[in-house]
Amino acid sequence: MPYSLMDRRIESDIIPYARRNGMAVIAYYPLGHGKLITRFPRDALEIITRNHGPKTVAQIVLNWIVSKHEHVFPIPRASNPDHVRENLGVAGWRLTEEEIRYLEGIRFV
Repeated sequence: MPYSLMDRRIESDIIPYARRNGMAVIAYYPLGHGKLITRFPRDALEIITRNHGPKTVAQIVLNWIVSKHEHVFPIPRASNPDHVRENLGVAGWRLTEEEIRYLEGIRFV
């Protein structure tokens, strides 16, 4: 299912249904077709990196999914070794509830 900070339609029905029934959800286009990378506010990047060390926008956006839902798995682009290395930077840390709410309050138009 398409799922990202820009496309959260499945939060009201699909994700709760999957959780209740012990199902996983595969999140396609977790970077919003790249739009989240180009539209991510600099101040949000600074807040997250201040709290968690150097992170890329892709790492933050992917971590939002895994921090928020333990049964939703993002499928990010991994077409070259650099993408794979960057994606590995999502592991080993989690956004706080406050950071999750902050990111969800950003309008990515």
